[in-house]
Amino acid sequence: MANTPTLEALASQLQISPRKLQARLKARDTHFSRLVTQVRLRLASSLLSRGQVSVSEIALTLGYSETAAFTHAFKRQTGQSPREFRRSHQALSL
Repeated sequence: MANTPTLEALASQLQISPRKLQARLKARDTHFSRLVTQVRLRLASSLLSRGQVSVSEIALTLGYSETAAFTHAFKRQTGQSPREFRRSHQALSL
């Protein structure tokens, strides 16, 4: 995925080695890929709740090459498709 941050890039920004970053994440019982997934899920949820951006635009913004890949990943994490999530959260705000 084009917009996906890499462990190496983050380690460089933090001015530590990728190996040290992995060790620090492991000490906190997490992994880089898990953090990326969590951030993507939060961003997607926020964008979907607002209802102003299409699902395909959200998928591209978050670095997914196809809307179907985003939909599958979102549903795996939340149990709802992006459209179901949007409908349920828009109904709550009425």
